[in-house]
Amino acid sequence: MPIRQNNEPSVANFENFFRDCGLVIVSVSDDVVALATRIRAHHHLKMPDAIHVAMAIVWQCDGLVAKDWPLTKKDSIMGLKLWSLWD
Repeated sequence: MPIRQNNEPSVANFENFFRDCGLVIVSVSDDVVALATRIRAHHHLKMPDAIHVAMAIVWQCDGLVAKDWPLTKKDSIMGLKLWSLWD
């Protein structure tokens, strides 16, 4: 809401956090899209969730923390460990 409320100091804090926290922004490659499409079909996920899972698999993450169903109802997908934010 800081942008809606025109709270520039809060917006600056938010931007500084993501600039300085070591976050790396990567593009969604064709390989990720192809994997996400398979994950979506086989695991009945919405495409945004399937893309998150595919990105985590491609980038060899240890796991993925999720807070929304159906990801929170699964233990793993294609070897990627899934943790519920609510556990």
